[in-house]
Amino acid sequence: MKITIVQNEIDFVAGMLTMLGIRPDHCLVIADAPPETRIFRYDWPVDCVNGDRPLLERLFGLFNSDEKVLPTMDPRRKICDAFREAGMRSLSVGDVVWLDDRGWRCAPTGWWPVK
Repeated sequence: MKITIVQNEIDFVAGMLTMLGIRPDHCLVIADAPPETRIFRYDWPVDCVNGDRPLLERLFGLFNSDEKVLPTMDPRRKICDAFREAGMRSLSVGDVVWLDDRGWRCAPTGWWPVK
């Protein structure tokens, strides 16, 4: 499965507003420059036999954990290290995760499909 994680600061700010109970479409966000978008892609030999949401929760836990918690020999450590080396921050509200061609936005609780 191809997994793509997309992060930019405008989506992050919008996600934080949502957590505060403020709808992002009720705000005007002004920036001096366009937001930098960071993208992390990798192939993961996993099949979503139980649906996308359990996998999304696993990814959320993986990319929010302190990579030092994982033993050096743990295969997940390698992907966590690559994620951080790519300049990615912790997976947060507002970020989008693509599982092949299905997009999901991280919500304050759970995941919302991207249309």
